[in-house]
Amino acid sequence: RALSALRIKDAMLVELDVGPVVDISNKPITKDSKIALSPDGNFVIIGSQGNVSVWELSGGAMKDQRLGDLEITVISFCPTSTRSIIGSLFGPLLVWDFENEPILLEGHKGRVLDIVMAAGGKTVISGGYDDTIRIWDIDSCRQKAQINGRFGRGDAVVIAPDGHFAYSVYGDTVIAYDLDKADRIATFSIDHQISAIAVTPAGTHIVVGDQSGHVHHLCLQNLI
Repeated sequence: RALSALRIKDAMLVELDVGPVVDISNKPITKDSKIALSPDGNFVIIGSQGNVSVWELSGGAMKDQRLGDLEITVISFCPTSTRSIIGSLFGPLLVWDFENEPILLEGHKGRVLDIVMAAGGKTVISGGYDDTIRIWDIDSCRQKAQINGRFGRGDAVVIAPDGHFAYSVYGDTVIAYDLDKADRIATFSIDHQISAIAVTPAGTHIVVGDQSGHVHHLCLQNLI
């Protein structure tokens, strides 16, 4: 299946070997909506300013949840696909299990840039524009640890899917963090502003693109 989000008020799910299109344009979807597909392919979450919807693909059922003035910036699923973590523009995270009202996690003081579920869905790791990486216990909905970047506001944060490493971008510099030790472990700078960053699932390799058009492949072992 391929999930497509366009900069117009619609979304569609396409079965690649058959080709049906499901139109849900009657939902409150804006050009800045966020869309996430669950790991098992059974659910889609569609979030926009003030609203989030979960779509069960097998039966077609949808459930809407009003979020007030909350503007969604990122969505991550638990491995079980029955719970999601939603990041917002001004800091709060939402834990939503689809059957109940979302639970608010207060902590970040700015835009949430990335969220990863780790440790079998028991731990949430979030990185924000406020130059912090926060580690949360999902069952108690409490913060377990916080890593301060000490470099000012970050341009980007990318967290390894396995939850062991994270990287923050500050202009032309990348900072690497060991999340198990809750500490900064390496710094790397290039000659131009960084425009894109991606991390491998294990977090030991990253790819960085800069504004000069160059792509840099980096190994964490070589940075430490």
